[in-house]
Amino acid sequence: MAKKVCRPLLYSYQELKATAIHSQTQKLEKSALLRLENRHSQTLSSQHTLLLPSEGEGLPGVVMEAMSQGLPSVCSNIPCIPDLIDNNKNGFLCNKDGVGEFANNVNLLIKKKNLRDTFGKDARIKIKQFSWDKSLKKYEDLYSKLLK
Repeated sequence: MAKKVCRPLLYSYQELKATAIHSQTQKLEKSALLRLENRHSQTLSSQHTLLLPSEGEGLPGVVMEAMSQGLPSVCSNIPCIPDLIDNNKNGFLCNKDGVGEFANNVNLLIKKKNLRDTFGKDARIKIKQFSWDKSLKKYEDLYSKLLK
């Protein structure tokens, strides 16, 4: 069976608040909490949080982009994402089936602006490890060692 991959959702503060409140007042199916819709017109810089509930990803570029804009992320704890997100430092990692865990972490980011700001600053620092210059240098070092 193929893995289901969800598109990331970008929420403004008002949308995050409405989603978290709604999720706590009703027993929701996973698909109800994780609205999947086309949000291409939104820009990362106008958002507060990236929500990436997924059952499978590679190294997700959208998380990297969000980090570069100083956004905290709430993501599934699946392979590759922990390379970017340090849980409770620059975002939250949740069990991929943990709807309540996603809702609780989103709600926490709604309530604590200072936490969003701290996670966002830490995200910008962390993503610098993945710059083209640093990646190129690592590959050059690797190839140099292999050719010796």
